[in-house]
Formats: sequence, structure tokens, C-alpha cells
Amino acid sequence: MSYINQITLQGNLGKDAETKHTPDGTPVTTFSMATETATRKGPHVDWHDIVIFGELAEEAGSLRKGDNVRVEGTLRSRTYEKDGANRKVWEVRASAFEKLERSARKAEPEGVPA
Repeated sequence: MSYINQITLQGNLGKDAETKHTPDGTPVTTFSMATETATRKGPHVDWHDIVIFGELAEEAGSLRKGDNVRVEGTLRSRTYEKDGANRKVWEVRASAFEKLERSARKAEPEGVPA
């Protein structure tokens, strides 16, 4: 049996990307991005947590709030404990990203998230 875990998102950063380093010095950049889906009741916005490691993380560190980006990667879950409770979060572990120009967004067909 084969499995596929691949995700592609395009949306806008909710705040500036933040780069930190693991104890062994590996750069890790994180940011949240919003995607929008058209529904009968109007637009629906989802927020996604993005994590990027290594050299690509250093490049992604320059992303700023409002930037329109396309991200490709895998969906990963992780658990942690906070205030005595176990919590589970889902993140996109990005293997590629592209910063898109604002003018490219205008060329999208109606109903596609901006």
C-alpha cells in the first residue's frame, strides 16, 4: 500500500516570519499563513502553521506580514504538554516556497483565494 502526504497552499502571511536555531545550529523558520475558500455564505479563512528547516529556512526568514506565498510540503502533527494538558498541533513542514508578486494575484480566476 502506498501513501501520499503532500500539501500545496497559497496565501498571505499573518505576521513576519521568525527564524530560530536548534541546539545543533540548524535554522528553523516559522510563520502562519491564511488561505481563503469561497463558500455560499461568503469567504472562509483558515490559518496554517508553516515550519521550514535548513538553508530554505534562512531564505524564508525574510518573509513579512502580508506577503503572498505558495508553500509545498507535508502535513505533520506533533504533541506537547502545556499547563498539564497534552496538546496536538498540525503543521506544514515546507520543502519549497515561492514569494509571489502582488500583480500575479490579480490574474487568478474569481473564487480562488487571494
